[in-house]
Amino acid sequence: MTLSHTVGTLGYNLLPLVFSRVAMLAIGQKGPVSVLVRLVCTAWATFSASRWLLTSDLARKRMLLVYPIALHYFFFVALSTGV
Repeated sequence: MTLSHTVGTLGYNLLPLVFSRVAMLAIGQKGPVSVLVRLVCTAWATFSASRWLLTSDLARKRMLLVYPIALHYFFFVALSTGV
């Protein structure tokens, strides 16, 4: 796995977070619905990125891959919402 593959995967999987930002502009940034939208979109981005970056070496250590990816996407959600 190359650096360009990793960066491309993490960048492409930012699309659910863009969707969450557009959805929050439509429904508002406060309230339980917006939190649910952010949570679902972050989980969607994390799941799809972890599936793309999963190699045979990491098959048994999936949580070691999922945790830093989830933190990466959570940072972007917090950055875009001002949390």
